[in-house]
Amino acid sequence: MQSCYYYSVDMDLHYQTEGAGPVFICLHGGKGNSGDYFFPYLSPLADEFNMAYVDERGSGKSKPVPDSTHISYPGMAQDIENLIVHLGVENVALLGHSFGSCLAQYFALHYPHRVRELYLVAGATGYPKILREWWSEFFNEEMERLNIAPEVQKVYDRHNSGQITANESFRETVKIQAPSIIYHWPEKREEVYSVFARTDFTHLVPNNFGDELAVTADIFARLGEVRCPTLILAGQHDISTPLECLGGMARRIPTCEMRVIPRSRHFPFIDEPELFVEAIRQFRRTYALDTAAV
Repeated sequence: MQSCYYYSVDMDLHYQTEGAGPVFICLHGGKGNSGDYFFPYLSPLADEFNMAYVDERGSGKSKPVPDSTHISYPGMAQDIENLIVHLGVENVALLGHSFGSCLAQYFALHYPHRVRELYLVAGATGYPKILREWWSEFFNEEMERLNIAPEVQKVYDRHNSGQITANESFRETVKIQAPSIIYHWPEKREEVYSVFARTDFTHLVPNNFGDELAVTADIFARLGEVRCPTLILAGQHDISTPLECLGGMARRIPTCEMRVIPRSRHFPFIDEPELFVEAIRQFRRTYALDTAAV
């Protein structure tokens, strides 16, 4: 794994790379996380691709940010474009997880010539009514059932009273929320702690997404314009992302398949890495996406 930086707009952004071949860019979720959590789960794909795990603007090692107005869909899409230019290629395979899935959709719509294949993981756009109404209620009930909400609030209270730093607060809440995002818990407890311990959450900054549900609903309305082959990957037991929204996305994108990974939640590549990677390989075989010919 090689740690690299490139300059975009007004700052240096961090990414890690492994493998050789056509470029495969991976966008993390969580606004404050990092591309670290894809490793080593997507490493098997490095036998075909040059895998690039990006720390998005304001996240991971891509901070502090000089101007937070660039933490927006247009600003972060420009960062992806600048990475592609930096890498000296014409187009890429693009994977986005959670929030990164929404960003990947935005990029594919605004830079269609840059995306030859698209992978959307556990991140939905559209159907604000589903998200705001019954799914929000379901999510809150599940968090209460898992006794997560009150424990997270205790951490927030400690942070707000100055007892712990923002970095310590984020790390503790990740640990508390882990059962809601990882199906194979607690057997993967120490592994997951280790994965998220790699990220420094010190310089979290405000974003400029405005009403994000309205923005993503607009992305959803345009998904019929996506022309590249697209695979949507969902966790069967994901309580963070409605499968109904992901199914609506699959029906709108012209060349699209949807795979539900069993025994997984919001991080299907951590819960079931072999099934996840094989789903990508099978999709590429189905659509004759031969890396040697790219």
